[in-house]
Amino acid sequence: MTFFQKLKNTIATYGFYITSPLAPPSKSVKEYAPEKNDIPFESVLRKAQLFLTESDLLLSYPKPSLPSEVFIGGVATHPALPLQGDIKEFVERSKHGIIVVSFGSYIRELPKEHIEKMEKAFKEIKYDVIWKRPDSKQLASNIFIKQWLPQNDLLGHPKTKLFITHCGNNGQFEALYHGVPMLGLPVFGDQFHNGHQMHVKEYGISMDIYNYNKDELVSNINELIENSKYKTNIKLASEIFHSRPEHPAERAARYVDHVIKYGGDYLRSPSQNMPLYQFLMLDIYATFLAIIIAVVLVVKFVVLKCYRCCFAKKKKTE
Repeated sequence: MTFFQKLKNTIATYGFYITSPLAPPSKSVKEYAPEKNDIPFESVLRKAQLFLTESDLLLSYPKPSLPSEVFIGGVATHPALPLQGDIKEFVERSKHGIIVVSFGSYIRELPKEHIEKMEKAFKEIKYDVIWKRPDSKQLASNIFIKQWLPQNDLLGHPKTKLFITHCGNNGQFEALYHGVPMLGLPVFGDQFHNGHQMHVKEYGISMDIYNYNKDELVSNINELIENSKYKTNIKLASEIFHSRPEHPAERAARYVDHVIKYGGDYLRSPSQNMPLYQFLMLDIYATFLAIIIAVVLVVKFVVLKCYRCCFAKKKKTE
């Protein structure tokens, strides 16, 4: 990163320390365990003996972690099932391969101008497109629109060439699991971060959904399918993912069973109970700063004293 990127990243990281946790449970502890005293979600975090994090260095960046944090990225991934019905018929008719287009379950409607650009771009390419949209109108012979898609099964089909996605966490792990390059169009939240990581690792290309034209979309689609480096990179990552001795769900279950049986206090870090100023070492930095200021003041005092003495002697001599 450049200096200003590091500065921005540092400010954003410190911001997470002083804000409430994102998406805390909607129900309180009392509703899950009526016999227990109700405590805030932040207190639950501080008392936790195990953290299951849905992240993986194959999609994210390597980072230091505590023994109580277990990475289970791709916990919902699973083998593809055979396609059924009209989707199966459309895929089997495809001569050049399939592009799967899905923006998840939360994004119901995209900007109208974005939809129009995608429609024009898809009509120009030779590949067949299966597109998840709330409507079901017929656009072209190579475009198949459905309100719901068996996304995992489509990504696992050998004819699938590309996944156009909003860079949601689950969708990216499904593409990684099946080794499918991605064209990312992030919309909000962590999707921009996910798209950037995918772009840097060259599993695909991330675009600005609010600033592109039809020709750029066509060019990137062809680049991702025809340039073998994207397929090679994500296929290698997929092989690494599958080479591990246990599936992320199995790893999560093993650690949960372990903590239930043996407890997890030995995994906990003292930092979980530290005040924020101690965790960020502000007290240490403040002490260093005070020492430096004190030394500077002492040196200044000694220098001024010596100067005045010398100046006074010089005056007497004259």
